[in-house]
Amino acid sequence: FTKKHCRLDFGFNRLHSDNEDIAIFVELYPHEEFRDAMMEVVKNKVESGSSSYWPRPPHIVSVRRMINDTEIPGIHFDSQTQELHCDWKGMFTALLSEQKLYFITMANWHKGIRASWMDEEPISTKAAESYLKMFDQAHFRCMRDARRKRINRKLRQNGNNKYRPAQHGEKKALKYLEELRYYADFIEFSDDEEEEEEKEEEEWEEYDEETENDDGMTEYINEDSSDYIHDYESNAGLISDTSE
Repeated sequence: FTKKHCRLDFGFNRLHSDNEDIAIFVELYPHEEFRDAMMEVVKNKVESGSSSYWPRPPHIVSVRRMINDTEIPGIHFDSQTQELHCDWKGMFTALLSEQKLYFITMANWHKGIRASWMDEEPISTKAAESYLKMFDQAHFRCMRDARRKRINRKLRQNGNNKYRPAQHGEKKALKYLEELRYYADFIEFSDDEEEEEEKEEEEWEEYDEETENDDGMTEYINEDSSDYIHDYESNAGLISDTSE
């Protein structure tokens, strides 16, 4: 027997006519010879993934270099039309909420160590090397902790026990995500990414004025970021959930 490997690529087609929060995706390059069999595989994957989502998501969400295994709400395969449906707003809310929490906790970490050595003039090679090592460690911890909060919250909603990283394959999942993020750094985009990076740098400069809320998280005092944090607190419950 000859073994064949087939790949299915779905691309955005339209928004649902009755609910514009639902995005509909269709197969981009139909494989007529194996179409029915492959569509059955897609259906089984979507259904099994939705039922066994937590605590180890079976998918990856990738938007540029933002890569995570955050939730894809409402994912559904329509057997009759052979289309994929999902709540695109919910998907972006989940992804960006966790990314925002990561940036906030990293900013807090940076503020904590800044006074200890960044005022040194000139900064020594040893201090710079030490900072880079601490930055890598803080990056990993902040990404890990944001992911844990999300999974713990989802498990509580489903009436399950607390997330146990060692038993639930966290080490393998985090390693896989870090590998994907590493390779994504080499991807070049052809649009105005440089302008976006300059804008992000300007926004970070506005984070000097800050205050702490009751949960011990930092909220930055400028109109845009305060509204942004408030929106994600209400939509995803990430920022205010600091119990774990």
